[in-house]
Amino acid sequence: MFRRSLVILVALACTSSAWSLTADQLLLVVNRNVPESRPLAEFYAAARSVPPGRIVELDLPRAEQLSWSVFEGQVVRPLRQFLRNNALEQRVACLVTFYGVPLRLAPRAGGPEHTQEVAALREERRAVLGRLVKVVEELEQRVSGAGPSTAPAAQGLDDLAARAETALATWAGAIARNRDESRRAEQTSELVASVRTLAGPAAVARMLREQSLKQAGQDGPAGELTALEEQVQLALGEISRIGDDRGSPAARARLRQLSGQTLGLLEQARMIQAQLEYLEVPRSGAAVDSELALLWWNAYPVGSWHANPLHWRIPPAAVFPRTLMVMRLDAPQPAQVRQMILAGLRAEQQGLRGRVVLDSRGLGTDGQNAAYGSLGWYDQGIRDLAGLLAQHGKLPLLHDDLPEVLAEGSADNVAVYCGWYSLRKYVPACRFLPGAVGFHVASFELQTLLDEPGQDRLWVRGLIEDGVVATIGAVDEPYLAAFPAADEFFPLLLTGQLSLAEVYWKTTPMVSWMMTAIGDPLYTPFARTPALAVEDLPARLRPTVSSPPASQRGSDSRPADP
Repeated sequence: MFRRSLVILVALACTSSAWSLTADQLLLVVNRNVPESRPLAEFYAAARSVPPGRIVELDLPRAEQLSWSVFEGQVVRPLRQFLRNNALEQRVACLVTFYGVPLRLAPRAGGPEHTQEVAALREERRAVLGRLVKVVEELEQRVSGAGPSTAPAAQGLDDLAARAETALATWAGAIARNRDESRRAEQTSELVASVRTLAGPAAVARMLREQSLKQAGQDGPAGELTALEEQVQLALGEISRIGDDRGSPAARARLRQLSGQTLGLLEQARMIQAQLEYLEVPRSGAAVDSELALLWWNAYPVGSWHANPLHWRIPPAAVFPRTLMVMRLDAPQPAQVRQMILAGLRAEQQGLRGRVVLDSRGLGTDGQNAAYGSLGWYDQGIRDLAGLLAQHGKLPLLHDDLPEVLAEGSADNVAVYCGWYSLRKYVPACRFLPGAVGFHVASFELQTLLDEPGQDRLWVRGLIEDGVVATIGAVDEPYLAAFPAADEFFPLLLTGQLSLAEVYWKTTPMVSWMMTAIGDPLYTPFARTPALAVEDLPARLRPTVSSPPASQRGSDSRPADP
């Protein structure tokens, strides 16, 4: 009971493991200051039968990069308010950013007010932790009947939570064994007071409800307990709404106050720590779309990436704030976005057929080069994909395992491409069929979509201009482990069982980071003509397109994510 109360805040809205993305789950995001942005969204909405009222206009600069303050104030706040005002918080599962919405977030710049807030937060953390340690120690002394212990005890937040839970459970057991009814009632009242201090009225309401149902078999509590639950729900609602303005120091202060009043000392301390991590670490920048996946997260460390809660390796029972899929319909020129949408629709109707081209590098997998995130690990994934498709795939395969990138004009009639590593220099090795899907593994390949003088074409721009309608790129240095593994992304796509958005978000390992996926989120190029049977998927991937017992999940020879 006690531990559950500590995660009420993050359990306000949780992701679902059962996916089947539909047009009704999309919200289309445009820049009102780019004239071509909204017409493209309207064109897509008509093509995909997106319900009316699903286009939101943001007031953003005409640029590829945003400051953090603009992102918080002119992206996060209006998007959350739009979704809340239209009762779409739980309905919308995927945001679609359009041509004109910036690509990148700049590193966050501090200032005097920022420095002062961080200093005040550190002092507040010191005071709350001091009070929390005192409460837990007094609780342990009461339960044990001994005086203060001279032995050092772990005082991290998780340690304090575990110590408090152990002491409360021991105390509750002793109360249950007490046959003196009046004394038992008195001790229960004291226990409830301790729970209220540590975990707030929310935990008290949960505990009393469970006790009431157990003792009386009632359908629900009445009177004082009902009033307490209503008070808690109002506070939790305000906590959720305050997150709409998470960039405001005043909103952050109110969030800490409400956390303490409603969820107790432990959650107040966690909130302070989360806000410190959110503010203390200078941002190294990120992709706007990757950051938008955490639209509903109120405070989180922003100095680096987070594991993607939607990834297939994350257990369905894991509790996170609601995490969104985000896809982008973008290109160097607005007319190309229309062409991408139309080419994808035609490919869906006809079934995408053509060649699969895989370009690995012949890297060894000895020692550390086999570790997750290493060069050899990713290269082996491409070779494993080639082996899978050579044995079970229904499309012709060209696999090159030489160190050099495939030369210009190496393959025609290409439907699927994956290769690496030509940094910031696009090589047009393939002639793509309309509706083709492919990405090149290299850093910075989506740093811009513009034609910059004196610069070679980046891979994302080059692939789009040569006919690819769905691709992936990084707006800055992402590190190799940030890319979807080739032997996960493409097998799922080739089954035709999942949309492009679902395939990407089940296989991209990180959020709040550098990666961006471009393409129609509903695109399913192999739905009509599957190029790989579900039963031929690697065992570790089958649960993502079917639902075997949980005991069958995770059987796999590939190394697990860190």
